[in-house]
Amino acid sequence: MIATFSIPQRVFSSMRRHLLPRSTRNEQAGFVFAHATREPLSTSFDFVEWLPLEARHFNHQSPTHLELRDETRAEVIKHAHDLGCSLIEFHSHPGPWPAQFSGSDFAGFREFVPHVLWRLKGKPYAAAVVAPSGVDALAWISPSEILRVQSIMLGFDRVTPTGLSMNAVEKGIAWNISTEM
Repeated sequence: MIATFSIPQRVFSSMRRHLLPRSTRNEQAGFVFAHATREPLSTSFDFVEWLPLEARHFNHQSPTHLELRDETRAEVIKHAHDLGCSLIEFHSHPGPWPAQFSGSDFAGFREFVPHVLWRLKGKPYAAAVVAPSGVDALAWISPSEILRVQSIMLGFDRVTPTGLSMNAVEKGIAWNISTEM
Protein backbone atom coordinates (compact mmCIF):
# COMPACT_ATOMS: atom_id res chain seq x y z
CA MET A 1 0.00 0.00 0.00
CA ILE A 2 1.06 3.56 -0.69
CA ALA A 3 -0.05 7.08 0.16
CA THR A 4 -0.15 10.32 -1.81
CA PHE A 5 -0.58 13.97 -0.79
CA SER A 6 -2.25 16.68 -2.88
CA ILE A 7 -1.37 20.27 -1.95
CA PRO A 8 -1.84 23.40 -4.08
CA GLN A 9 1.52 24.62 -5.45
CA ARG A 10 1.06 28.16 -4.04
CA VAL A 11 0.34 26.71 -0.57
CA PHE A 12 3.39 24.43 -0.69
CA SER A 13 5.57 27.40 -1.72
CA SER A 14 4.34 29.25 1.38
CA MET A 15 4.87 26.15 3.52
CA ARG A 16 8.45 25.78 2.26
CA ARG A 17 9.21 29.45 3.04
CA HIS A 18 7.89 28.90 6.58
CA LEU A 19 9.71 25.61 7.10
CA LEU A 20 13.07 26.74 5.69
CA PRO A 21 13.31 30.47 6.43
CA ARG A 22 16.53 32.35 5.80
CA SER A 23 16.23 34.15 9.16
CA THR A 24 16.93 31.15 11.42
CA ARG A 25 18.56 27.73 11.37
CA ASN A 26 16.02 26.27 13.86
CA GLU A 27 13.69 23.51 12.78
CA GLN A 28 10.20 24.78 11.97
CA ALA A 29 6.86 22.98 11.82
CA GLY A 30 3.23 23.17 10.83
CA PHE A 31 0.25 20.97 10.08
CA VAL A 32 -1.82 20.34 6.99
CA PHE A 33 -5.42 19.37 7.63
CA ALA A 34 -6.48 16.99 4.86
CA HIS A 35 -9.34 14.81 3.80
CA ALA A 36 -8.05 11.25 3.60
CA THR A 37 -9.55 8.73 1.22
CA ARG A 38 -8.68 5.07 1.71
CA GLU A 39 -8.79 2.70 -1.27
CA PRO A 40 -7.80 -0.97 -1.26
CA LEU A 41 -4.19 -0.24 -2.33
CA SER A 42 -3.71 3.44 -1.47
CA THR A 43 -4.61 6.32 0.78
CA SER A 44 -4.76 9.87 -0.55
CA PHE A 45 -4.55 13.01 1.56
CA ASP A 46 -6.20 16.06 -0.07
CA PHE A 47 -5.34 19.52 1.27
CA VAL A 48 -7.91 21.48 3.26
CA GLU A 49 -5.90 23.94 5.39
CA TRP A 50 -2.33 24.84 6.44
CA LEU A 51 -1.42 25.89 10.00
CA PRO A 52 2.16 27.18 10.38
CA LEU A 53 3.45 26.93 13.95
CA GLU A 54 5.23 29.77 15.74
CA ALA A 55 7.83 29.80 18.54
CA ARG A 56 5.05 29.98 21.17
CA HIS A 57 3.80 26.54 20.05
CA PHE A 58 7.00 24.76 21.15
CA ASN A 59 8.55 23.68 24.45
CA HIS A 60 11.87 23.41 22.62
CA GLN A 61 13.07 24.55 19.21
CA SER A 62 16.65 24.23 17.94
CA PRO A 63 18.52 23.42 14.70
CA THR A 64 18.24 19.69 15.45
CA HIS A 65 15.09 19.18 17.53
CA LEU A 66 11.50 20.35 18.09
CA GLU A 67 9.09 19.59 20.90
CA LEU A 68 5.48 20.75 20.70
CA ARG A 69 3.70 22.06 23.75
CA ASP A 70 0.92 19.77 25.01
CA GLU A 71 -1.55 22.62 24.44
CA THR A 72 -0.46 22.87 20.80
CA ARG A 73 -0.99 19.15 20.24
CA ALA A 74 -4.46 19.34 21.80
CA GLU A 75 -5.44 22.43 19.74
CA VAL A 76 -4.24 20.87 16.47
CA ILE A 77 -6.05 17.59 17.13
CA LYS A 78 -9.25 19.41 18.14
CA HIS A 79 -9.14 21.54 14.98
CA ALA A 80 -8.65 18.41 12.83
CA HIS A 81 -11.59 16.77 14.62
CA ASP A 82 -13.79 19.84 14.09
CA LEU A 83 -12.90 19.85 10.35
CA GLY A 84 -13.38 16.08 10.04
CA CYS A 85 -9.80 15.89 8.75
CA SER A 86 -6.66 13.85 9.04
CA LEU A 87 -3.38 15.51 9.96
CA ILE A 88 -0.13 15.75 8.07
CA GLU A 89 2.70 17.00 10.26
CA PHE A 90 5.40 18.94 8.38
CA HIS A 91 8.70 19.88 9.94
CA SER A 92 12.10 20.88 8.64
CA HIS A 93 15.64 19.62 8.87
CA PRO A 94 17.57 22.74 7.83
CA GLY A 95 20.96 21.02 7.58
CA PRO A 96 22.77 19.92 4.42
CA TRP A 97 21.76 16.23 4.64
CA PRO A 98 19.10 14.40 2.57
CA ALA A 99 15.48 14.51 3.74
CA GLN A 100 14.90 11.67 6.20
CA PHE A 101 13.29 11.33 9.63
CA SER A 102 15.74 11.25 12.53
CA GLY A 103 15.87 8.87 15.49
CA SER A 104 14.17 11.49 17.67
CA ASP A 105 11.45 11.89 15.02
CA PHE A 106 10.77 8.15 15.20
CA ALA A 107 10.70 8.30 19.01
CA GLY A 108 8.09 11.08 18.76
CA PHE A 109 6.02 9.05 16.31
CA ARG A 110 6.01 6.11 18.71
CA GLU A 111 4.27 8.29 21.28
CA PHE A 112 2.15 10.56 19.08
CA VAL A 113 0.85 8.37 16.24
CA PRO A 114 -1.28 5.97 18.35
CA HIS A 115 -2.64 8.93 20.33
CA VAL A 116 -3.67 10.98 17.29
CA LEU A 117 -5.17 7.96 15.50
CA TRP A 118 -7.26 7.26 18.61
CA ARG A 119 -8.28 10.91 19.07
CA LEU A 120 -9.26 11.25 15.40
CA LYS A 121 -11.21 7.99 15.48
CA GLY A 122 -8.89 6.08 13.15
CA LYS A 123 -8.41 8.75 10.49
CA PRO A 124 -4.98 8.25 8.86
CA TYR A 125 -2.02 10.34 10.04
CA ALA A 126 1.01 11.39 8.01
CA ALA A 127 4.25 13.23 8.52
CA ALA A 128 6.75 14.88 6.19
CA VAL A 129 10.22 16.26 6.70
CA VAL A 130 11.41 19.05 4.41
CA ALA A 131 15.12 19.68 3.85
CA PRO A 132 16.84 22.08 1.46
CA SER A 133 17.53 19.07 -0.79
CA GLY A 134 14.04 17.53 -0.82
CA VAL A 135 11.25 15.94 1.17
CA ASP A 136 10.47 12.57 2.74
CA ALA A 137 7.19 11.34 4.19
CA LEU A 138 5.38 8.44 5.85
CA ALA A 139 1.72 7.75 6.59
CA TRP A 140 -0.06 5.54 9.12
CA ILE A 141 -3.47 3.95 8.68
CA SER A 142 -3.12 2.14 12.01
CA PRO A 143 -0.47 2.21 14.73
CA SER A 144 1.16 -0.84 13.17
CA GLU A 145 0.76 -0.10 9.45
CA ILE A 146 3.12 2.45 7.91
CA LEU A 147 2.67 3.47 4.29
CA ARG A 148 5.31 4.74 1.88
CA VAL A 149 4.33 8.16 0.53
CA GLN A 150 4.82 7.69 -3.19
CA SER A 151 4.23 11.26 -4.32
CA ILE A 152 3.22 14.75 -3.32
CA MET A 153 1.15 16.42 -6.00
CA LEU A 154 1.66 20.18 -6.10
CA GLY A 155 -0.96 21.25 -8.58
CA PHE A 156 0.13 19.35 -11.71
CA ASP A 157 3.72 18.89 -10.49
CA ARG A 158 4.75 15.65 -8.79
CA VAL A 159 7.39 15.64 -6.04
CA THR A 160 8.83 12.25 -5.19
CA PRO A 161 9.89 11.80 -1.55
CA THR A 162 13.39 10.43 -0.96
CA GLY A 163 11.98 7.20 0.53
CA LEU A 164 14.96 7.02 2.91
CA SER A 165 12.79 6.82 6.03
CA MET A 166 10.65 3.94 4.76
CA ASN A 167 13.76 2.15 3.49
CA ALA A 168 15.26 2.44 6.97
CA VAL A 169 12.05 1.11 8.57
CA GLU A 170 11.88 -1.82 6.14
CA LYS A 171 15.53 -2.72 6.77
CA GLY A 172 15.14 -2.41 10.54
CA ILE A 173 17.75 0.38 10.61
CA ALA A 174 15.31 2.96 11.96
CA TRP A 175 13.29 2.33 15.04
CA ASN A 176 10.84 -0.17 13.64
CA ILE A 177 7.73 1.50 14.94
CA SER A 178 5.50 -0.70 12.84
CA THR A 179 6.17 -3.57 15.28
CA GLU A 180 7.01 -1.57 18.40
CA MET A 181 3.61 0.12 18.81
